[in-house]
Amino acid sequence: METETFVYKVHNFYDLKSASWSGALQTLDAIEEKGLEDKFIDLLNDILEMNNNEGKAWTETQLNDFIWFDTEYIEECLDCKLWED
Repeated sequence: METETFVYKVHNFYDLKSASWSGALQTLDAIEEKGLEDKFIDLLNDILEMNNNEGKAWTETQLNDFIWFDTEYIEECLDCKLWED
């Protein structure tokens, strides 16, 4: 039986990166290239705290999918284009 791990707080960008996969890694690489690691961790923890307070804790898969698929929102929050068009 496979169990899902819930994420309540992210302490370290590089630990997050080592636990991520697929497109999330590309997003994290772009964030790292821009030097926005700390700002991104703060953003993630704000989102995780808000969701936890609403009783909607994220699984590792949901966190990875957010990083992978919600890049427009991430760019807006970080006030930075991660990739040039």
